[in-house]
Amino acid sequence: MSDKMEMEDNPDKMRKRMSMRMHLKRAVYHATALELLVRNSARCDAPTKLEAQAYTSWLAGVCAFEMRRWPEACELLKTARKVYERLAEATHNTTLATLYKAR
Repeated sequence: MSDKMEMEDNPDKMRKRMSMRMHLKRAVYHATALELLVRNSARCDAPTKLEAQAYTSWLAGVCAFEMRRWPEACELLKTARKVYERLAEATHNTTLATLYKAR
C-alpha cells in the first residue's frame, strides 16, 4: 500500500518504471526473434541454440518478474537456470562455465 502511495506521490518514479518495463518488453521481443532465427538456422551449433534459449528465458523471466506475474517469472527463470547449468556442464572452457553458473 505504501508503494502505491509513493508512486502516486512521485510521478517521475512511475514514468521511469513504465519506461523500464517498455524497454524490457522490447528486449524480450527481440530476444525471442533472435532465438527463432538461431533455432531455425543450420549454421548454428547446439550450444549456441541453447544459449539463445537460456537468454530468452532469463530475459522473459525478468520481465515477468517486473510485471509482477510471479508464477510465469518463476517458471521462466527456472528454465533459464536449468539450461545455463547444462551449458556449464557441457563446456570445457572454465571462463564460460563460470559465467553460465553465475547467470
